[in-house]
Amino acid sequence: ILFRADDMARYEQAPQSLRVIGGSDYAVTPDGGDWTEHGVAGVSDDGSVYLLDWWRGQVGPEIWIERKIDMMARWGPLKWFGEAGPIRRATEGQLRARMTQRDVPCLLEWLPSITDKATRAQPIIATAGMGRLFWPRAAWVPELQRQCLVFPAGSPDDGVDALSIIGRGAATLGRARKPALVELIPITSAFRR
Repeated sequence: ILFRADDMARYEQAPQSLRVIGGSDYAVTPDGGDWTEHGVAGVSDDGSVYLLDWWRGQVGPEIWIERKIDMMARWGPLKWFGEAGPIRRATEGQLRARMTQRDVPCLLEWLPSITDKATRAQPIIATAGMGRLFWPRAAWVPELQRQCLVFPAGSPDDGVDALSIIGRGAATLGRARKPALVELIPITSAFRR
């Protein structure tokens, strides 16, 4: 078991100063096969991840593209992460066209599909294990937590795949740094003309 129920901390209200990101795991076959899952999370200054919103469906790209853009419009993420590969190549043009038509700008970043699923999930598993993955009280939470608790042996695991994309994306942001105070030195008469 890689995720533990004891590590699934709840929150009532997310902090104000979160850096919001999105992440998706895609599927292209409607009414069967895998699920497309979109998630939105906020990353706090200390690297904690607050899950904010989630969507899942066994639908084709014509539907999940619109739901993804809906979430972008609602949350205004800094970046939206996805996995590079054939689905990206097949749908990115349509996704960008609809983002432009709907006037919803967002930076898209595609992460490589490296190694196995459990290894790709390590950043979010570590975040959870450190008590820094926070869950809201929402209707979508029980199914996503169920997938996490049986991962990597359970099915489906598409929610965990989307969560791992969010974890990998959050890791690229790093921790927020406070600007250093700069001491201003007054100009002395020696430098004046």
